[in-house]
Amino acid sequence: MPGIAGLVGNTCDAALLPRMLARLRHQPWYTRDSWVDASGGAALGRVGLGYVNAAPQPAVNEDGSQRAVLEGEIYDYATLRRELEAKGHRFRGDGYAELLLQGWEADGAAFVRRLNGCFSAAIWDDRANTLTLLNDRFGMRALYYSHSPGRILFGSEIKALFVDPDLYRSTDPRGLAQFFTFGQYLGRTTSFAAVSLLPAAGILTYHVEDDGVELHRYARLGESWQSNGASHS
Repeated sequence: MPGIAGLVGNTCDAALLPRMLARLRHQPWYTRDSWVDASGGAALGRVGLGYVNAAPQPAVNEDGSQRAVLEGEIYDYATLRRELEAKGHRFRGDGYAELLLQGWEADGAAFVRRLNGCFSAAIWDDRANTLTLLNDRFGMRALYYSHSPGRILFGSEIKALFVDPDLYRSTDPRGLAQFFTFGQYLGRTTSFAAVSLLPAAGILTYHVEDDGVELHRYARLGESWQSNGASHS
């Protein structure tokens, strides 16, 4: 499957990004987009089919301070884009990642709560020096991450993360039991102790300056689809 991958932090090795994307590129005709910050402290990429969600990525906001990669689809794209344009937002292209970026910049999690789609995404904010990982309210597109001292890695498949030679490779018996019993993981646990799964309706923010991670969920089962506010885990 196509997907997204990247790494951010003071100790990250941006040279790992091409190898991470290569592990997501299962067919030679898959497309590949990537971006590396000039300082080498942030790197984002996307592998795609080339005919669905085909706009170049990462998408860039109007002042160039934020970038986003997204795998999947946003079904109410046209309606939401018209609303943002009516508020003065100007689009460079027609991709889902740019819609997410414009809406996130305008309304944050409140905008994400309105999205009707199937997606996982990452947003790098150069001014705030933060990485945000997020997904749809049902977690239909898996997004894995690993936080090590001084950096965070993420990818749509676990094997993309293991290009990092320093990543702890010990297995987690709870995750293994979940996978072989249910065919999927429950919560954030995976088959590896150092790798976590972003939960459904998850928003994870990594702060480079203090190497801190915050995770909350913007929706929970049983809540109204359009209710405001975010539920914290």
